[in-house]
Amino acid sequence: MECMDQDEPVKPHCIRGKHVAFICLAVVASAVAVGLGVGLSRPPCSVVDPSAEPPEPTAGPVPPPVQRGPCTPSNDSSGGWGDFRLPDYVKPVHYELIGKLTDLVVPTPTCNWILDFLIERPQVGSVAIHLEVSRPTRHLWLHIRETFVTAVPRLQLVTQGGQKEVGVKACFEYKPQEYVVVEATEELPATGPGEMYILSLDFRGWLNGSVVGFYRVIYTEDGIVKKIAATDHEPTDARKSFPCFDEPNKKSTYQISITHDHTYAAFPPHM
Repeated sequence: MECMDQDEPVKPHCIRGKHVAFICLAVVASAVAVGLGVGLSRPPCSVVDPSAEPPEPTAGPVPPPVQRGPCTPSNDSSGGWGDFRLPDYVKPVHYELIGKLTDLVVPTPTCNWILDFLIERPQVGSVAIHLEVSRPTRHLWLHIRETFVTAVPRLQLVTQGGQKEVGVKACFEYKPQEYVVVEATEELPATGPGEMYILSLDFRGWLNGSVVGFYRVIYTEDGIVKKIAATDHEPTDARKSFPCFDEPNKKSTYQISITHDHTYAAFPPHM
């Protein structure tokens, strides 16, 4: 116990040790409360009036449905798509890839950018794949993951005399090997010199923080929260970005077009 004596004849004032502890604890608690209030309160978050009626619950981000588009999952493993490797008689030679990213700049639905980072944003696109086929087949299959085909696939045969439409009977996903399988209405003859098939697929995917495939990144620069969309396609993550023949021996050339908000810039990936 410490006492403070004064010159005037007054009663000494003493501060007990437990009183000192209580005072220090109160100061620390006040400092923490102020710090949390400053750090966690961010404009434009509004303060909720406790006397007001509670708002109606709003639906959060809706995850992609299990059944989506015409190519629904199937357990049919009767064809070559039951194999882990793609067939060697189908060779992609060129991709025409179109992506649309206008939803990247949608205002954040929450006051916390970390929560916004976890919310998936849709990305849509289409791909036309030029193929050479070295033996007759009625089925074509390629990789897909966390992305789905939104319309019936289209197939064309291009020859020196022109091009013609080839009917598509059905399509389905074979998830054990991460394939989408396209079945033609008739057997596809092998392509000759100067001939090729063009398989066109419309698709929809999701930008999230998975850091593989096509994904979103949120970072802070000079106090400003910024967003970018980036790609990482190694070793087997191109299939998450768009339907493709995702194996090292299926290399092709690409023509890529991206539709984006005017406040963003697009840079070609290294593919």
